[in-house]
Amino acid sequence: MKNGFKMTMSFLFLSIAFSSVDYQSQIQPIFDANCMGCHAGGYSGGLMLGSYDEVMEGGNSGNTVVAGDHAASNLWVRIENGSMPPSGALSTEDINLIAQWIDEGALAEPASETNPSPIFMTELTDPQNSSDAGRYVELFNSSDANIDLSTGWAIQRWTNGNADPQSATALTGIIPANGFYVICNNADNFSATYGMTCSQNIGTGGAADSNGDDNIALLDSDGNIVDMFGVAGEDGSGTGHEFEDGRAERAITVTSGNPVWDESEWNVDNDSGGGDGNQYAPEGYDPFAWIGNSGGADDVLGCTDDTACNYDSEATIDDGSCLYNDCNGECGGDAIVDECGECGGDGSACTYSVTFNVNMNYQDVDSENGVRLFGLGSWSSDDASSMTDDNGDGIYSTTVNLAAGDYEFKFRNGWSYEDVDELECAVLVGDYWN
Repeated sequence: MKNGFKMTMSFLFLSIAFSSVDYQSQIQPIFDANCMGCHAGGYSGGLMLGSYDEVMEGGNSGNTVVAGDHAASNLWVRIENGSMPPSGALSTEDINLIAQWIDEGALAEPASETNPSPIFMTELTDPQNSSDAGRYVELFNSSDANIDLSTGWAIQRWTNGNADPQSATALTGIIPANGFYVICNNADNFSATYGMTCSQNIGTGGAADSNGDDNIALLDSDGNIVDMFGVAGEDGSGTGHEFEDGRAERAITVTSGNPVWDESEWNVDNDSGGGDGNQYAPEGYDPFAWIGNSGGADDVLGCTDDTACNYDSEATIDDGSCLYNDCNGECGGDAIVDECGECGGDGSACTYSVTFNVNMNYQDVDSENGVRLFGLGSWSSDDASSMTDDNGDGIYSTTVNLAAGDYEFKFRNGWSYEDVDELECAVLVGDYWN
C-alpha cells in the first residue's frame, strides 16, 4: 500500500464511552461533502477519498491513515491543522469523529457494540520467578454455553513497541460455560507450580510468554480483535499496561471483551511500583479463578466435566481441576500408549517383519542342512533360521520379527558360510567379516 498502513490500536481521542463509528454513514459523508473537489477523479497528491478502499490506499505522502493512531495519520493531521480542505476547516465535531474512527482501528464496518465477546482475558502473568514458574494468559467465558475455540479463535502479541504483531496463535480447545481457558508457555512448569494442567501450551516466544511490556489481543473466529490489552505499537514500560515481574488482572466489573484498550478495566502489579509491586508464583497468582467469577453463596467450585475421573456432580463452577484416566486407568496419571501399542512403553517393544533372500542358483544346496540364516540372535545353530525355496526359483527366503536396531548376519549353506570378506556392506568383527 502507498500509505504504509499499519494495524495498531490506541486510546480514543475523545474521553467518552466506547461507541463505534460507522464509516459509511458517518465518515464517507464528510469526505463527500467537503473533499471531492480535489480528491475525486483527477485527484490531488495521489489521494482519492471517494470510498473506504481509496482512503485506505492512501496518497503519495504515505501514512495517510495509521489505524489506531490518529495523531500519526497524515489525513487527520492536515484536516486538524486546516490545510484540508482548502475551502475551509471542518467542524470540531467532524474532526473529532474522524479521529475516533481512526483510533477504533479505521474499520470499514463498526465493531459490534450489541454483541461484545463473552470470552475475554482475565489475567496476564510475568512472575518474578518466571524462569521456573512459567507464564500464562487466562481467558474467561461469561456465557452459559461451552464455546469451541478451535473454530478460528486466536491470541496475538505485539512485542515491545513493534507496530506489527507476531503471527496469531490458534487456540484449540473448548472453554466451558462460565469457565476458564488458561494458555501457558510451559506445561511442565505450570503443573509443577500450580498443581494443575493448563488448557493449552503454546510454548515460549509468543502471546503467553510476555515479559510484561508487550500488547496482547484476543481474536474471534472471524479474525476480529474482540479484546485488547495495551496499545499496539507502544512499549508498555512505564505505562498503565506494564505488568513486568507482576500481573494484570481484569477488574471485577468487566463482563465482556473490549477491542479498545481501557486502563480502568485492569488491576496491574509490576516491579515499577504499580499496584502491589512484583509478584512471585504461585502465591501471587490464581489460574482458573477470577475475582469477577467468585460465584454466589450457593456456588461450588470443582470439576464440571462429566468425562473426567474427578467429576464433581455438585460443582457449579469449573475451577480447572479436572483430571482424566491415563491408559493404566490412573486418575490424573501420565502414562500414554506408545507406538507399539503398549501403555507406558518407550517404543522398544515394537517388532518389524523382515524377509531375507539369497540366490542359490549358482551353487548346489547342501542336502542335509540346507540354507540357513545365522547371527541375528546368536551364532549358535539353535538360533539359526532355516530358509526355503517355496516356488522353486532358486531364491531361498525366511521372514523373522526384529526390534529396531542394527544386526550382523550371514547366510550358511550346510556348514559353509558365505564369503563376505571386505565387501562394502560387511563389517569386520574380531577375526570375522559379517
